[in-house]
Amino acid sequence: MIEIERALLSGLFQYGFESYTEIDGIIDASCFKDDVNAILYKCIEHIYRNKTDVKIDIPTILSAANTLGFEQLT
Repeated sequence: MIEIERALLSGLFQYGFESYTEIDGIIDASCFKDDVNAILYKCIEHIYRNKTDVKIDIPTILSAANTLGFEQLT
């Protein structure tokens, strides 16, 4: 199951906002069994809800994590 979660997150990193729009409304953070994967998804969701033209990368994820109160990732 964790492998599937990681593949989904990888797809979001690789294919960007268009891939997010395909799963938005179907998948949310509660669908993830691994806590770190759920936090990563929340960060990606936060980024795309605020900007649709941004490329997801490590600094962007860390910034979203700080904004959402997930300092343990940074």
